[in-house]
Amino acid sequence: MHRSGTSAFTGALEGIGVKLGGTLAEGHTKINEKGYKEDIALIDLHENLLWSLPSSWDDIFPLNLAQIDQQVLCDSKLKIRKILLNYFKRHNCCGLKDPRVCLFLPLWLEVCAQEEIEVCFVVPFRNPCSVAKSLHARNGFLSDRSSVLWAKYLIAAEHYSRGYPRVMISYESLIIDPKKALKVIMQNLELPIKGNLEDQIVKGSKFVTTRLNHSDSIVPIDNFSPSFVVDLYKILLELDGEGPSSDFNYKFDEVSNSYFQYFEKLDPVFLDQLNTFKGHAKTFRSYWRNAMNSKAIKISQTIKKFPQIFIKLLNGNKH
Repeated sequence: MHRSGTSAFTGALEGIGVKLGGTLAEGHTKINEKGYKEDIALIDLHENLLWSLPSSWDDIFPLNLAQIDQQVLCDSKLKIRKILLNYFKRHNCCGLKDPRVCLFLPLWLEVCAQEEIEVCFVVPFRNPCSVAKSLHARNGFLSDRSSVLWAKYLIAAEHYSRGYPRVMISYESLIIDPKKALKVIMQNLELPIKGNLEDQIVKGSKFVTTRLNHSDSIVPIDNFSPSFVVDLYKILLELDGEGPSSDFNYKFDEVSNSYFQYFEKLDPVFLDQLNTFKGHAKTFRSYWRNAMNSKAIKISQTIKKFPQIFIKLLNGNKH
C-alpha cells in the first residue's frame, strides 16, 4: 500500500545490492526526499491499465482483471516482458517496486513464469492509522476511505503472492531496527547478493532514517473502522518478519471475504450512480484514446517539431 514505507524498504534493498530500474521517479520534499525508488516505466504501465478499466490508484473498489481490454492486456504483457528482460540483461538479482503492482501481479507472474524468472516478495505493511494520517496530510482523504484502500492493496498482495517465497514485515520494524529487518528479509528469501552479507546489510541500513517517518506509527488500532481492517492488521502483526505460512491462509480468506461483503452492503442507489459515473469515464477515456491516436493529432505533433528542425538546420549550416 502507498505510504507504507515501500520506498524505505526498496532503498535499503538497493543498498544491499538489489538492482532497480534505470529511470526512477524523483522524490518530493516532505514526502519522499530520497526518491520513490519506482521505475517510471512501471508507473506508466500500471496507470495505463488502471485508465483502461477505468480505475485509479486510490479507487477503493475491487478490481476485476477480466475486464481489461484484450489488446491492452496483450500490449501490457509485452511491455512487462521487455522491462524484465532489460533488467536481467544487466543483473541477476533485480527488484521492482510500485504499490500498484499489487493489483496487477498475475500479469507479472505469468510473464516471469514464461521467462523462467524466480520470484520472491517483500510485503511491507504499516499501521493503517498512520497510513490514513499520511494520506490525509498529502491528499486530504478521509481515514475510513484510506483504511479500506489499505486493505485492498494488502489483500491483493497477500493473495497473489501465495505459494512464493515471501516476507511480510512492518515499516515500524524497519524503522526501529533496520539491520535486523534486512537480515530477516535476507535469511527468508536467500537473495543472490554478492559480497559479505553483514557488510551489505550495514550498507543497506544506512538508507533508513527516522527522518523518513513523517507520521507517528504508534497509534491505537482497535477502534479503527471498518472491522476487517483491524483484523487484517492483527494477522499481519502475527507474521511480522516471518516467512509464508499456509496456516494463516484461512484467516486472510476471511478478511478478504469481509472486504468484498463490505461493498455488497452499500446502498444500491449509490452503487448504481457510481457505476454510471464509471461508464461515463470509460466512454470519455475511449474517446480520448482514439483522439490521441488520430491522424490530426499526429500531424499536429509533427508540425510542432518544425521550428526545432528548422533551428537545427540553421545551426548545422551557419557557416
